[in-house]
Amino acid sequence: MKNNNNSRLNKADKIERERRKKEQIEEKNIEKEIQIKKLEEYVNESGLSLAFNIIFAELISKQILPENFFAYTSMRLKQIGKEIEGLKTKEEIKVNKDDEEDNKIINNEENIENENKLFQPNNKDDDNVLLTVQKAKKNKK
Repeated sequence: MKNNNNSRLNKADKIERERRKKEQIEEKNIEKEIQIKKLEEYVNESGLSLAFNIIFAELISKQILPENFFAYTSMRLKQIGKEIEGLKTKEEIKVNKDDEEDNKIINNEENIENENKLFQPNNKDDDNVLLTVQKAKKNKK
């Protein structure tokens, strides 16, 4: 009987260990899938896939020898990276210019408001009025 119980326990332990291993493998596979998705998203967002497609097309069209693939790809990736940085810099400059123009417009609007306040009727409650003129008196005829 003891032998029978031990063999059942051993079988149950084996089954339990196998189940745990399967769960661990499934968890690792899920983690790998998540990492793969993150990598794919990064590659798509960064433009690397497009860059490699361009480079691949150039390798074929320029008939570059296979032993030069790595050197050519490396050189082109650097060039593409510099071009992208140049575009970003131009975009940042444009954004900064747009911000400066917006600030000029805002400052100009503030100046116009201040100019409009120069010649307003005298309101004792208004501290923002720089120059005041007396309210016009209505002539009763």
